[in-house]
Amino acid sequence: MSGKAPFSWRALLIGVAAVAILSTLYLKSEIVNIELHNTILSDIRHIKQYDATLNEDILRTRYSLLSHYDSLVTTQALISSILREFNSAKMQAYLHAQDPALLGHLKQVELTLQKKNDQLELFKSENSILKNSLDYFPLAAVDLLQRLDRRRDVLLENQVNNLLRAVLMFNLTHRPELEVEAERALAAMEALETSLPQALSEQTKLVLAHAKSIMLHNANIDLTLAQINATKLNDQLDTLMSTYQAAYQGALRTQNFYRLLLYAFALTLLAYVIYTLLRLKLSTQALGDANTQLTSEIDVRKQAEARLLLYREVITHANDAIALLDANFHFQEQNAAHRALLGYSNEALLGRAFSELIDTGINQTIAAQVLQHGHHRCELQLTCEDQRKI
Repeated sequence: MSGKAPFSWRALLIGVAAVAILSTLYLKSEIVNIELHNTILSDIRHIKQYDATLNEDILRTRYSLLSHYDSLVTTQALISSILREFNSAKMQAYLHAQDPALLGHLKQVELTLQKKNDQLELFKSENSILKNSLDYFPLAAVDLLQRLDRRRDVLLENQVNNLLRAVLMFNLTHRPELEVEAERALAAMEALETSLPQALSEQTKLVLAHAKSIMLHNANIDLTLAQINATKLNDQLDTLMSTYQAAYQGALRTQNFYRLLLYAFALTLLAYVIYTLLRLKLSTQALGDANTQLTSEIDVRKQAEARLLLYREVITHANDAIALLDANFHFQEQNAAHRALLGYSNEALLGRAFSELIDTGINQTIAAQVLQHGHHRCELQLTCEDQRKI
């Protein structure tokens, strides 16, 4: 008999199914990543903070409170680094798992920031040209005034002074009436420029070019600032935040539900394992008892066989004539003494009726006594093979 336990497909299928269910429930119970959740909330808040800082620095730069663009570049780089984090494969997969609509909202934020970056680059370009003109316009105007002073051209001097004052005041205040005054001064200067000598005309053209540049780029910068301020980045970030929070709450409820299912299934599986172990213990105990009983029966059988062997030895070697009969009083076996006494060979005697060797009446009496008492003791006259009576 083989010592290997029989293979059970049923047990294998139950085990595979249990592992599959546990794995599925575990994955469903871990759909919320707290680390990524905190990163998303922090990144959205940081983008809003950096955007507010960027707007403030743009205005400070516009009114010459900042003399360089370093802070603008630094803030843009910080926002770009956050966007790169949002576009990582891990973050994209997590956002899609929470709500596919989040990726669309994030894309809108990226497009708005790209558009704002383009407008900011335009602002820096326009503002640099404006600053250059603001630096050189007064110098060019003073040089022209010095030349006019030598010529005693009071009318043109007054026009230059009016233009210088109007343009610089408009640059500071952006008041509409000063813009009109500056445009008039420009028109008056252009009318006078054609009648000036070439040397003065060239200098006047330089003054007019800087003045026009200041007026033009002021208007362009104001338009660009209006476009920057009109971006709906804050609204889009709020939409992204609210959509994510709603998805997160839903995912949290789903996660808690699957965790409850996981705990319930784990407890059920544990109960089943305990039940199986108890059954195995009882089966082992029953098997042990059966094995003990079988061992005992084997010992009894061995003892019986040993006694039977002993009886056979006794019968075989006994000096008395002994024969064994079945329930129908037919001969089954005889020893050597019996064979020698009656003269029947084993083949001639075995299966023969006992009644053939004795008187019929006596045979019936013996049969009745054996059936009633289980034994009978008497003296008999038997017929030998040679028909002698003994």
